[in-house]
Amino acid sequence: ALPSADDRQHILLYEAAEGGAGVLRRLVEDAATVPAIARLALEIVHFDSDSGRDRRHPRGAREDCEAACYDCLLSYFNQRDHRLLDRQLLPDLLRAWTQATVRTSPAPVPRDNHLLRLLNLCQPELERTWIRKLDQAGLRLPTDAQRLVEGCRVRPDFLYQEDGVAIFIDGPPHDTPEQRAKDEQQTDALEDQGFTVIRFGHGEDWELILERYPTLFGKPAVPTNQSTATPSHDELDPDDFAAEWRVIVERLVSVHGVAVEPGNEVIEDGRVLDLDLATVRKGDIVLRLVDDGRLTADSVADALARQGHRVVRVSATETDVVKRILSAFEE
Repeated sequence: ALPSADDRQHILLYEAAEGGAGVLRRLVEDAATVPAIARLALEIVHFDSDSGRDRRHPRGAREDCEAACYDCLLSYFNQRDHRLLDRQLLPDLLRAWTQATVRTSPAPVPRDNHLLRLLNLCQPELERTWIRKLDQAGLRLPTDAQRLVEGCRVRPDFLYQEDGVAIFIDGPPHDTPEQRAKDEQQTDALEDQGFTVIRFGHGEDWELILERYPTLFGKPAVPTNQSTATPSHDELDPDDFAAEWRVIVERLVSVHGVAVEPGNEVIEDGRVLDLDLATVRKGDIVLRLVDDGRLTADSVADALARQGHRVVRVSATETDVVKRILSAFEE
C-alpha cells in the first residue's frame, strides 16, 4: 500500500521531472550516491557531516534551531506536520547512511536469496567465481542462470532478461577451435534474437569487461559487510531434509566455517534429473552431496560431475559419514 496521511510507515521515492532524469537509477547503481545524499542531509539539518557535531543553526544565522526551522525541515507545504518534525532524530540514521551500500536484487526476493539460487544453478566453478565477484563488488546480479532461450535453442550461462543481455563464462574447454566455432554460432543466433552477448574468458581481465558496461552491471562498491549468501545454523530448517539426515546435517553445521544448504534440482540438457541431497560449503570449497540411497543417485552424481562440481556420494547409514564429508574439503 502507498503511504497516506494516516499511515506513514513507508518511504516512497519518486522523480519529479517528467519522464525521469535517471535519479532513481543512480540511487541503486552508483555506490557514492546514497552516502553523498546522507552527508548533504546532515548539513541541511545543521550537523557537521564528518564529526556529527551539532552546529545548532544554519551557516550565517544567529538564532539556534532546536527542533526544526525554515532553513532545514519546515516549509509551507508541510505546515500540518510542523509539530512532529525534529531534526535531533536524524543524525544517527543519516551518519549510518554515509557508510551505507545499496544492494539490489533483480528478483522479487532478497538479494541473498537470489544469489543462493544463482550459485546453485551454476555449473562449472568458474561461473560461481564470476557471480561471487559481482556480489562482492556490489554489482547488479543476473536475472537468471542456465535458462534456455527458446527462439534459438541456446542456453547462456546467465541472463539479464529485461536488458536483453546474455552472459557466457568461458573456461579452458572454450579455447579449442571447434568450441570457438560453436560459440560464434551461438552468439550469432542470440544476436539475431535481439540479445547482446558478453563473454568472460578465463584468461581475460573481468574487471575491465565489467567496466565497459556500467549501465548493465552498475559501478563497483566496497560493501560494508560482504555476504557469503550461506544460511547460518539458526536459519537452517531441519524440515528441508529427510528424517534420517537431520542429525547428520546438524552435526555438519555445528562445525565452524561449514554451511549447509538444502538439495537443489540437478538439470542436464534442460531436464530435471532429481534433487541432490545438499550443498556443503567451507570457505571457497563447495561440495554437492548425493544420497546413495536414491534410485537416481548414479545419474545425479554423474551429471554434477560433468558440470564441474565436486561430488560426494553418501549414505545415512554410513559410519563416520560426517568425518568423510569434512575430509573431502582437504582433498
